[in-house]
Amino acid sequence: MEAGKFRGWIRILLLALGVLLLLAGTLLAYVGAAVADESGFVRRVTESLRDERVSAYAAQEIVDALIEEQPDLVAVRPLLAGTVQALISSEVARTVIGTGARAAHHLLFTDVGEDLLFTLEDVNVLVRSTLAQSHPALAQRLPESLTARLEEEFALRASSEIAGHVVRAAQRSRRWGIPLLVSGALLLGFATSFRVPLSRGFIRLGVVLVASGMSLDLVRRGGGAIVASASRDPAPRDAIMGVWDAFLLGLSGWVLALAALGLLLLAVPLGVALRSGARPVLARAWRWLRTERPGPGHRGARALGLVALGGVLVVHPGAVLSVLAAVLGATAGFAGLVEGFAVLLVHVRGLDVPGIDEIAGQVRAQLKVGAGILLGTMGALVAAALALVPSYERVWLEGAGCNGAVALCAVPLDRVVFATTHNSMAAGDEPGWLIPNHEVGIGPQLADGVRGLMIDVFYGARAQGRVLTELADEAKSRAVYERVVGREGVEAALRIRSRLLGESTGRRALYLCHGFCELGATPLDEGLRTIARFLRGHPREVLVIVVQDDPVDPRDFAEAVAHAELLPHVYRGPVVPPLPTLGELIDRDERVLFLSEAHGGVVPWYHAAYEGLLEETPYHFESAEQLSCAPHRGGDHGALFLLNHWITAPPAPLPSRAALMNSEPFLLRRIAECERARGRLPNLVAVDFYRTGDLLRVVRRLNERALDGSASAVTRAR
Repeated sequence: MEAGKFRGWIRILLLALGVLLLLAGTLLAYVGAAVADESGFVRRVTESLRDERVSAYAAQEIVDALIEEQPDLVAVRPLLAGTVQALISSEVARTVIGTGARAAHHLLFTDVGEDLLFTLEDVNVLVRSTLAQSHPALAQRLPESLTARLEEEFALRASSEIAGHVVRAAQRSRRWGIPLLVSGALLLGFATSFRVPLSRGFIRLGVVLVASGMSLDLVRRGGGAIVASASRDPAPRDAIMGVWDAFLLGLSGWVLALAALGLLLLAVPLGVALRSGARPVLARAWRWLRTERPGPGHRGARALGLVALGGVLVVHPGAVLSVLAAVLGATAGFAGLVEGFAVLLVHVRGLDVPGIDEIAGQVRAQLKVGAGILLGTMGALVAAALALVPSYERVWLEGAGCNGAVALCAVPLDRVVFATTHNSMAAGDEPGWLIPNHEVGIGPQLADGVRGLMIDVFYGARAQGRVLTELADEAKSRAVYERVVGREGVEAALRIRSRLLGESTGRRALYLCHGFCELGATPLDEGLRTIARFLRGHPREVLVIVVQDDPVDPRDFAEAVAHAELLPHVYRGPVVPPLPTLGELIDRDERVLFLSEAHGGVVPWYHAAYEGLLEETPYHFESAEQLSCAPHRGGDHGALFLLNHWITAPPAPLPSRAALMNSEPFLLRRIAECERARGRLPNLVAVDFYRTGDLLRVVRRLNERALDGSASAVTRAR
């Protein structure tokens, strides 16, 4: 008995190792052929550009290069991105990029290589000519040559250590794939046939091969999402999944081959046992499905299965029908194989094959092996996904510091300086935003060190891919919006609304917009979830968020905060001095102070900004010479002081202006002037294009002053 158990465990071990080698060998052989083979590589690269996720990311990279050369182009980023994406998806561009991919492949996989400049110059010409036809004025603003920029980007990537690893991995895949595949197949054959009847060996090997094919299909379908989960930025994640789909599409042939071979092996003993053909097998399967099983476990499982099937069928009917068609096709093909072997072997005598009942019992027993293979594959995929979850999604401890410094933990909230972004949601890297105020959105801002956010919230509804601003009281709403974007901006948005968008097609919801959602909108839930995710991953950080919410019911905003799971982190204490220290806020996990410009006090934790809590400077300046430190909203007795530091001259906020405004000398000079005029340091230093200039460095210096006790006597007295 002990020897039998030992042999059983050895057989299971050999079986698991064989499956692992088979799957690894199949993947390596395929990847080696897909990446190392020049023609296959080029074909898959150009095919991936048909995927909207890939073309959008490629367009983003090109537009980033353009904006880095000419920063003020950020104001028309959506126009650039749309034009370049359409160009990249075109047949002409795919031909050019395919030529570049061939040259890149030759460069990476050989020691000779070819000059890529002609390809890069072709991309330069294509971008220019396309923009010249669609947006002539915009084309004139492009840098003189994109080639040098693209060449630099390629050189950096091609010479990087990562590229070298990829090349070497592809070469190893080409060498080791087939040997591992053959070794796995031989090991499986030995493990399934050693000292067992021939019929059982056929059945076990057939089940293993079918399960291996299904496991390989799980990797093909889900591997892209798992690999993409390692990226922090949604755009690369989507692009990775698109490239994965393009490169691994051909793996479906291997999946079908493994499954077909397994079904063939299963059909042999059934065909021998059933000389009369496949009808008894189908009849037995139908009787098994119809058998009533009164136990609560069976009935509960059936109920859950039916509910799950119904839900998936409602949400994804096409996918379910495709799966059902595949199952029906596999069943029909298997029945045909059984029938075929029955016909071939109907006159053969002397075959020692068990009866149909014993064969059916063996099949049921081996199905447990197949289920184990599938569960093992799913477990490995889940483990890989957990291992690749970005660090910002996990809770991690930052020592004993508060907002980046241990000493700040003992400093009251009204003595800390927060790097703050004006119109935080209006970002050049957010889809569809015209006239952005920043290079990147709220997530990257927080990761960079921004701790104060100024956001605008409005009602809107979806219409033809954009968002229509809700104008319940058009005259009142127009007055509010004119204060935000000016009369010209309002008129432009209304033209977009009437000519392009038409009537809304979606339900009313809250959006992060600057005045008119037609010029750019992000769902409020999405923005708040980004903030909540950051706070969960950074438990030693405190934020101040100022909300412009003129047309919004504060209860709707509070509901959105709760829905985004941000409510547990909200500050609920009093807003009159003495305010708590950062350490006290962190200990209570009340690390977000929400200030409302229009509706504070309706919800207890949603505080009125300009009723004794916040004072500010004016915020409308059309030139640096107009900057003023005079009291504005909130008078001069607020617990917190907001320094508005940006230029609002038409036609749009521009990085070229921010380069001056946010430079360390200019920013420190303005802060010193306002400190003398108001008798205190600002708590919120709010700027446009925070990555342009020295905002974060200046804020660190100001907090160091507070920690050193070197602030002015008036500031210390307060």
